Amino acid sequence: MKEISGKASQYRHYMLMAGFVSRISHTWVIKPSTLIKAVNGAPVQFDVNANFWYYDFFGFGLSYRSADALVGMLEIQATPEFRIGYAYDYSTNGLGAYNNGSHELMVRYELGARKSKMLTPRYF
Repeated sequence: MKEISGKASQYRHYMLMAGFVSRISHTWVIKPSTLIKAVNGAPVQFDVNANFWYYDFFGFGLSYRSADALVGMLEIQATPEFRIGYAYDYSTNGLGAYNNGSHELMVRYELGARKSKMLTPRYF
């Protein structure tokens, strides 16, 4: 039997995120983004995402997490301050044989959204 030591270690994590929002028609916006994650002793992981927004009210998209998962996402901007969302992660790694994926709920409340002089909605 392998002995387990009680000593914990911390490693620095590096993350790089990039994305942009582009209006593709009067009613539709596309929001592609990517996230690259690295930590000492583990393989570099990346996420590639694409979200589409209809009238800046309803959003849906797909995401791929390298060697880990496919994700489907839905969001509704209920009010200028309040956004709700849902995501389903489907495991593409060895854990997929032991689970049926995961369900995630998101609630976002942005303080002062109505008083802001911001000309563009917040997508990130």
